[in-house]
Amino acid sequence: MRLRYVVLAIAAIFSLSACSSGSTTSSDADLKNKISALENEVATLKKENKKLEEKVNLAETNSSKNEVTQSASKTESTSDESYTTYSSELFSIDYPKGWDEIDASRFNTPLLKFAVKTDNLEKMFSENINVTVQKNSPFLKTSVDDIVDETVNYYISSGEEQAGIKDFKKTNLKPKKFGNFEAGILTGSYKHVETGNDIVLTQYFVPTDSIILAVSITFTQSFYDEQGKDIIDHVFESLVIPD
Repeated sequence: MRLRYVVLAIAAIFSLSACSSGSTTSSDADLKNKISALENEVATLKKENKKLEEKVNLAETNSSKNEVTQSASKTESTSDESYTTYSSELFSIDYPKGWDEIDASRFNTPLLKFAVKTDNLEKMFSENINVTVQKNSPFLKTSVDDIVDETVNYYISSGEEQAGIKDFKKTNLKPKKFGNFEAGILTGSYKHVETGNDIVLTQYFVPTDSIILAVSITFTQSFYDEQGKDIIDHVFESLVIPD
């Protein structure tokens, strides 16, 4: 509204100036005084309008900064609250907070398992993440394709008898580099023999010069559809293998 007054005042000055050009009476002095007074008022209004604009700009800037700070704080809090990081000499990885951490190593083959707690005795299946580490031959250097072919053949030929994996189907193999190493993500589905649950299995195979690391994430189809995809993406992205 103040800006409008400034415009009107300027218009009034030009109007008075136009009128004064046609007059030769003693009222010229009065007109000049009025014009001078209006000019002073316009100058004052301009100053006030400038101050008002500065206050508005400052308020908008502070509001924007607060929104950014609150957003960053919220993201950091969510990340910290949702996941726990496991670290060892061989690797580090995130897993959902509240899940059980189980060391199921056998002989010289490290096996770490993270499983969600369940109180449902009828379900008899827990969503889980497990990590295995095996030595990689410096001479043979097993490729991702070799690992996937061997794994799929095992699931199809022996999975039901040895691992409770029935009717395994390979649904996707996606290349995913890990640093300078060629790695890949295998996705498949099967029916869990003991419970009859439909299962989605997602495995990240990372063969390096010295080891073959596999991160296997096993979810029921319903859990996978509800929240599993986000967990899978986070867990795989969090994987770190020291040099």
